[in-house]
Parts: sequence; structure tokens; C-alpha cells
Amino acid sequence: MFKTSLLSLPLIAALSIAAAPVLAADYYIVVPAPGKGAPYAAIQLELSPANLPAGWVGGPYAGFDFNTALQITGDAALDMSLVTWSAYAGALPEGLTLTKEGSVSGTPTVAGTSSFQVLARYRTKSAVGTYAVEVTAERHLVEQAGVRSWEDGTFAQSCLEYRQPTQPYVYAGATGDGTYRIAPNGQAPFDAYCDMTSEGGGWTRVVRQTETQPVGSWEGGTNGASYTLTSAKIPTHTQTAFGKNGQATYVDYVNFVYTTGLIAPAQVATSPKTGRSYHIYRHSSYYYSNHDPDNVLYTTGLRAEWRYTLTFDVIGSYGNDWTFSPWADAEGNRGLAIGGAYLPGIDGFAWTVWVR
Repeated sequence: MFKTSLLSLPLIAALSIAAAPVLAADYYIVVPAPGKGAPYAAIQLELSPANLPAGWVGGPYAGFDFNTALQITGDAALDMSLVTWSAYAGALPEGLTLTKEGSVSGTPTVAGTSSFQVLARYRTKSAVGTYAVEVTAERHLVEQAGVRSWEDGTFAQSCLEYRQPTQPYVYAGATGDGTYRIAPNGQAPFDAYCDMTSEGGGWTRVVRQTETQPVGSWEGGTNGASYTLTSAKIPTHTQTAFGKNGQATYVDYVNFVYTTGLIAPAQVATSPKTGRSYHIYRHSSYYYSNHDPDNVLYTTGLRAEWRYTLTFDVIGSYGNDWTFSPWADAEGNRGLAIGGAYLPGIDGFAWTVWVR
């Protein structure tokens, strides 16, 4: 019989445990099913180039939404509300901020051009784009669809205010003769033709009359390409010019405040250009012989067709310098004279009145 020492039991137990087999834990191998990939693997983000609106020091920024430059593909369940935006490199102009929704807003405080990068994140993907914003201390003219106005979207009260603006506005950019949008006397903005070159420019055309399509009322109306502005739409002014087509001072201009109503008795005004003195006359019934205020005034035996004739004539001279009779029966008698020449027959140009 074998005898086992009590001291040897722990050793035997330890050896038994050491000799026992080791069992491995459970492990799983994930194998993607055919045609299935990692979530959002197909999603792609791309930021397109974009011209951000220019800004002006001290003026509210027009704003820009970077979501309009972002294209996301590969997500059948596209949710743009999950897109977040942040500045990535560089800096926006001082005074402007970028929201996490991708909008740029604020009021620029320093002039200059700032280049920066923005980061767009969507689900597990991201994209970076580089952009720039120019901030200027001046506001210039721009032309859109043939109409000029200030590039910040505001409007001058007259052609003269465009031609001789105050800071920060500067007559630069889309300058020259043409159509401008003005808002005089608190009126809603409307388009007016401006002569920006004659005698310093800044002339607003308030009357355009043609012989074939005259406007019977000098107090506002249109007839084809002819028109007369209402008094409310005529800008504040101190000078009036009598012209031809788009040339404001084709005849001359005088220190005179034009009115759409009666100009009677005949008014006397002097030209700062030539020093000449002129008669200006218009009446609802009476008219002068040959429409010259140097002649006899007819108050009886009147012919209706000569009512409301507008005359601009050098005092003491023979012949009319500028005369238009919108009510004349014969088309060729409506534009009676321009530039001192009597004009029988139908003429293909317009008699125009301007103010500044």
C-alpha cells in the first residue's frame, strides 16, 4: 500500500489542473452579404465654385447660402437638414459669420478681399471648398436687363443723384447714357432715361413726344414710345433743358423749375450756358401768333388744336427754338420747330424735356 504524504496533495492537484485541456472562447467572423457594403459608403459630397456677392463697409451683407453650392450623391434617403457647416481655413471678412446651416450674413467692417475655406459634413462624409468675398468702401453702378442702379440694390432719386452721388456711392461701373431706376419724392422705383454726358450730365427725361404718337396731357401719360411724367415723378430740380431724342441740351437749358400744369403768363428764364433769355409758355386755351411769345396773344377765335402747345423760344428772335403741339390735327404740325428751324411734315425724332 502506498502512503501519500499530506504535503504532496497540493502538488498533485496543481499538476492535474495544468494537464487539463484549455477551451477557447466563442468567436464570430462577419462576412458581408453579396451586394451589401458599409453604411453610407456610396455617398459623395462635392462643393462647386461660386461667386459670392460683394459686400460694402457698413452695409448689410446680401447673404449667401453654401447649400446652393453643395452636391450630394449616393444617398437615396437624402436629408439636407443633416448637413453642417464650419470654417475650415482662412477667415471671412470682419463682420461676417458662417452659421452651421451654411448661411453667411452680417455687416462688413473692413474693406478688402478675404479668401477662406468652408467644411461641409453629411453623415460620415465631408467636403472642403475655397471661396472669397470682396468688401469695398465704395458702391458702384451695375446694369441688369438694360437698367442701371446701385450695386447694393438701392436707387437714387434722380439721374443727377447718380451722376453726382455722395459717399459711399461713386459714379463708376456701368456708367453712361441710358435707362436708370430712380425713386424720386418717395415714389415707388421706376425706370427713367438719363443723359449723363450733355453739359455735365445728370439730366432726367420727363417728356418724350413724337408727332405720330403724341401724349395729349402734359400731366402724365403714355402713347407708344411717347410719355409725360406726372409731377410726383419729376425729381426735384433747378434747371430744365429742351432737347431732341436722347440729347438733353440739343436746343439749350435754363434755370427754371418745370411744371406739368400751365406755364402762363410766359415765363422768362436764362441759360447759364449761352446767356440767352427765353420765353417758356403753355396754356390750356390761349396761344401766340406763330406760337412765339414775342407776338400777339390770341384769346378769341381760338382753334382747339393749338391748345396746350409748349413753346421754348429765344426772346427777340424770329422763329421758334422748340415748339410742340400735341393736339394739332395734322401729324406734321405737332412738332413745329426745334433748334430754331421750322419743321413742316412728319419728323422721325422726339421732342424731349429734361430736368436736373
